[in-house]
Amino acid sequence: MAENKENLRKFISKKVVISIGAVVSLFLSIVIMTLAEAKFDINEALSNSSNLVINAAIAIASIICGYYLFQSYLYNNPNGEYQASAVDFRKEKIEYEVHSNSFADWHSEVYYPQERQAEFEDIIRRVGIQQLDVLNLDMTEIKGLLDHPQKYNGKFFMSLTQKQVETLLEIKSGKITINKLPDDYFYDIRGMFSNHRAYIQAGKEGTTKSVKLAYQIISKVLLGVVTTSVFAGLLVNNGDIDNEQRWLNLITRLYTMLSNILYGYIVTSNMLLVELYFIKYKTHVLQLFNIDIKNGFKAKSIEEKAKEEFIKLEGDKDNEKEILVGGD
Repeated sequence: MAENKENLRKFISKKVVISIGAVVSLFLSIVIMTLAEAKFDINEALSNSSNLVINAAIAIASIICGYYLFQSYLYNNPNGEYQASAVDFRKEKIEYEVHSNSFADWHSEVYYPQERQAEFEDIIRRVGIQQLDVLNLDMTEIKGLLDHPQKYNGKFFMSLTQKQVETLLEIKSGKITINKLPDDYFYDIRGMFSNHRAYIQAGKEGTTKSVKLAYQIISKVLLGVVTTSVFAGLLVNNGDIDNEQRWLNLITRLYTMLSNILYGYIVTSNMLLVELYFIKYKTHVLQLFNIDIKNGFKAKSIEEKAKEEFIKLEGDKDNEKEILVGGD
């Protein structure tokens, strides 16, 4: 109950900020339209390059200022959701570090196979396959299901369409694959939502943050160029203007500033959701690992792995001999 109240409080706070900003922007827009109503001329406005450049500079600067201002607040607020999520992550990481040597084996033997299987099941569901254990069939058996039901190992399987067979064959052949994430991804807190599973989305986190970094760099470059243009533009339009026009210019620029600071807040809030998504996912994975450790999961030693590999290799050789003997 307390958690629900806290989430409601945060949601209301965000709505209040956006609502107040929207009301102020709407108020200023009404004032601007009232003052400009009698003499507004789109051609004259477009020809006044000085005012256009000034407003563009104010807009860009305000978005960037709003972004960094609210980023500092939302990310560093001790009562905010980001810090709460970071605390949960660090708590799980402390417990994880006691058994960190087992994480790579757990990831390879338990979590990755589960996520890979779940993603393959999602893929075949999207093409209309409901019998998920069709993934356990070999390629020859899958081809036999094309437009014809079959019975394999005492179990009946529905017939499949050409598209369904092709999808299954791509999975079995490795054309459709799920890449394994690096182990260290899950214990680095700084490691877009879609309908894919979190494991698949996590592989795109680096790209997401690279795009974010590129955005910041490009915006700063644009700010410098536009600001320089403003200083040049200010020297051009220095004729006499009446008080009404001065007030109109002032209110227009205040509107531009406040509305774009609000946009900066919205951008920051959306980027925070991306960060929270990945942090909570990593926390969830570490929780699963810690639970399995408590339930008795134990990593295999190098010798045990070598023994399994040796037995598998010898078994494959025995199978080959049986095939050769049977062929004779």
